[in-house]
Amino acid sequence: MISHFLTFDVEHWYEGYRYRYGGGWEKFPARDHDTVERLLSLLEERGIKATFFVTGAFVESFPLVTRKIADTGHELASHSYSHTVVHRFPDIQRFREDLHRSVCLIEDVSGKKVLGFRAPKWSIPQEPESFYESLLAEQLIYDSSLFPGLKESGVPDFPFVRELISGRKIWEIPATTLDVASLRIPAAGGLWLRLFPKFVTKQAFRQGESRGVPRMVYLHPYDLDPECPRIFSSMTLGAIPFMFARYYGLARTEKILRELFMTFRFSSIQEWLSAERATQFSATTSSPSA
Repeated sequence: MISHFLTFDVEHWYEGYRYRYGGGWEKFPARDHDTVERLLSLLEERGIKATFFVTGAFVESFPLVTRKIADTGHELASHSYSHTVVHRFPDIQRFREDLHRSVCLIEDVSGKKVLGFRAPKWSIPQEPESFYESLLAEQLIYDSSLFPGLKESGVPDFPFVRELISGRKIWEIPATTLDVASLRIPAAGGLWLRLFPKFVTKQAFRQGESRGVPRMVYLHPYDLDPECPRIFSSMTLGAIPFMFARYYGLARTEKILRELFMTFRFSSIQEWLSAERATQFSATTSSPSA
């Protein structure tokens, strides 16, 4: 039975507001600790291990809950230090410094090696060679920043080994899509998991299983937090798409997730890469150049 990936992006709940509007969250009490604790309880109840892509800023704010994630058997990977999209760094060196800082923080708190990275907002650069080389410089073995159909065309929506110009290689673990005729529909994460009927996500997973490849759920802890504060200061009509994407369907996320848990098998990315099938998979997987 194929084991699919269960992943969570963990940053401060207000990062989306900070990125777009600069403030407004300060009057609300911290809630990141509690939402992660509830998520860990759900996973313990189901006996499922996941990959948590955490920001260094989150680790600094909540070192104990970060350590608990690792101590309860889940994988910790990097989601950057500052949750800055990659193209906003003035140069690649600033990105590398941010990445290095996050990796060091996670490893210091958890006592475990960081293996993977996910860029905030799926922000792989158009010319990604130096991006991937930066990950390899930190001794990371996989990236999970690719959203097929949105960032690149013609690339797989399943794990593959990417070979760089230097000849070095790195695993890419893309987001899940559902192929419908010639279209690729985003599925199994964030707004898409909450927006589409459940059969869309299930069909994406069944499509992967029919091809012998794993799929991936990607969520934030706040996707399971219907009481997450709504910040309306500085809001304009232009903010409506963001508010819809952020808050639509939060009350049904946990129910959908529980149903997926009963239907499919899940694990962390690290577990899959450590398994014998990962070695066998690499021999038959396409390896696009960067």
